[in-house]
Amino acid sequence: MPLYVVKPDSLNLERSYERSRMVSLLTDLSSSNDVPRVLREVSDRVQTGNVSILRDNKLPQGADAAFLWLAGDRLVEGSSISLRRAITNPGSRSFVAVHLPCLAEIDLIGLQPRLWKRGTNVDSAELGFRISGSSTPSPELEGSLQESSESWARLYSALLGEQKEPGSALERLSQLWRDRTAIPEH
Repeated sequence: MPLYVVKPDSLNLERSYERSRMVSLLTDLSSSNDVPRVLREVSDRVQTGNVSILRDNKLPQGADAAFLWLAGDRLVEGSSISLRRAITNPGSRSFVAVHLPCLAEIDLIGLQPRLWKRGTNVDSAELGFRISGSSTPSPELEGSLQESSESWARLYSALLGEQKEPGSALERLSQLWRDRTAIPEH
């Protein structure tokens, strides 16, 4: 059903939505029942065993937006209303705060792309969501991280390696710290 937003004082058309956006939820889980209900409510289609969007940054065919949910993730903050609002915000890729277990009292918090939208090629941070991530990634996720040259993926991969074997990622973390080109300036 189309929706039109009209300015009450001038009766000018401000925005028009000819149809609802088609939202895909991509996950490395084998069952859509393991995805939180709040995310399934917003999704028109759930694609299990699929994290390809991390490699190619392309929306699935027919989708206007896609949200990525990984095995072991737990929603710390966010709702179906905030996700719907995020889907209509401008930008093509939105980064979400992801907490990774570190010490009993301390999480490592990083930004990861989790929401892709059709539109302008501007990355943004989505403040309406926080996710508690897993320190045991699926083989699909590990493969995507290894193939990626993006700084967030290199950092996440190093942190996951450090959690498996303490001390193993120190050189990679040090290299990321020294590499000024890995940190975007905007």
